[in-house]
Amino acid sequence: LASSQGDDLAEQASDVNGVKVLAATLEGADANALRETMDKLKDKLKSAAIVLASVTDGKVSLAAGVTQDLIAKLKAGDLVNHVAAQVGGKGGGKPDMAMAGGTDPSQLPQALASVQRASLHNTPMTADPSNVKYKLESIITTGFNKDTGASTCKGTVKIIDKSTNKQILNEIET
Repeated sequence: LASSQGDDLAEQASDVNGVKVLAATLEGADANALRETMDKLKDKLKSAAIVLASVTDGKVSLAAGVTQDLIAKLKAGDLVNHVAAQVGGKGGGKPDMAMAGGTDPSQLPQALASVQRASLHNTPMTADPSNVKYKLESIITTGFNKDTGASTCKGTVKIIDKSTNKQILNEIET
């Protein structure tokens, strides 16, 4: 059943920075069906990052696949764990194919939607620098008091909110 859905799914793949990205749920698929469908989709799409999911008895099953040409940029294990962490699970596998499970199917739609955002950067575990809210500036000086033999360390640390350019924390001395 799930393997026959492969042809229809291939047409749903989005182009993200020149890479076909697909994240979908397969009704009634077991782990073998997810793997078979993954292989079929990788063959059909040629260059792609894919995450397939199914829910059975309240448990989430996930399969991630990355075609050989993309492995240097993105590993299937990273991709499947990116999704699995959001549905209360974890997984692993090879760079081109990985499996995972999870316990929270209510989070699956959001988790699958995150695959395209993650693939935009070709690495799901890397933060987008444009989303960084704070900037850290620090100056640390150390010294040694010859008379007392004590070490000193003074530092100025500034944490700046990038959206308002205001300092949140100004100075720390130790």
